[in-house]
Amino acid sequence: MAKYIKLSMENGEIYGIALKYIAKHRANYYESPLTEAWKKEVDYVMTDSYEGIDWLQNNMNWEDIKDIVFKLETPKQDYNYLFRNAECDMIEM
Repeated sequence: MAKYIKLSMENGEIYGIALKYIAKHRANYYESPLTEAWKKEVDYVMTDSYEGIDWLQNNMNWEDIKDIVFKLETPKQDYNYLFRNAECDMIEM
């Protein structure tokens, strides 16, 4: 079974990201890729309930994950309210 981190954004959107991706990102920082020490770093993150979240929040940016996160949920919107309160401008195209 794969492990994921659930990201609940302030705007109500909820994303998922594979913990394995974060574990490899962290391992690449500390060790040479694919060495035994690197594999131990990956395993450490995969079995620790805190380290992956800590690494994601404190050592990664949206640019690092934007291509691999997936949306789990979009908040329900009141489109009638949004429509009535939308800013409108006239444009020519």
